[in-house]
Amino acid sequence: MIIGITGKSGDGKTTIAHILRNNIEKSEVISIDLIQVALLMKSKELIDLYGPNIIKNNKICFNILLKDSVRFKKIHDITKKKLTLIVLNIIKKHLNQNKNIIIEWVRLPELEEVWNLCDFHILVKSTNPEERYNHIKSRVRDIDNINKSMTEELDLRDKCSLNYDNYSYDFVLINRYDDTLEKQTKLILSKKTNDISNTM
Repeated sequence: MIIGITGKSGDGKTTIAHILRNNIEKSEVISIDLIQVALLMKSKELIDLYGPNIIKNNKICFNILLKDSVRFKKIHDITKKKLTLIVLNIIKKHLNQNKNIIIEWVRLPELEEVWNLCDFHILVKSTNPEERYNHIKSRVRDIDNINKSMTEELDLRDKCSLNYDNYSYDFVLINRYDDTLEKQTKLILSKKTNDISNTM
């Protein structure tokens, strides 16, 4: 079984992925963010598009990366094919080991080959901008701290997200940043018990 999770930055994709992993035997989480960062670090085009200041102390400056949505889309388009191949190879490896796979990424539906492989598609949405902003701040990988206002930071990140209305989902989960997210996720598991057990 392959589960795909998408949603805006800070909406709770990683949280849901870990809840699912903890409740599904023989499961692995693929966080495409980490794979893309490793790919970008080796990409000559990243420096060409953004200049040398995009990397400081061997880390990508995400505040610079996200600042221009046009350039961000260009760098994403450049790496999309390689990213797809890498993720497909990881999926193949896990499937050969009879593992269930949980994939999460902000732009996952745009990797069509990967998205189409998923047995279930989950969209997570946040209803609390302040909590979402705090969640982003708590896990920023950039060497610079977020120093923009909540509205500026969320707008910046949302410009680099997808129009999620263009895709269809088996489940839409609402993140209120309390224990209801885990309850919603476990409800999915209870509804899909037969499907899950048949893939293990």
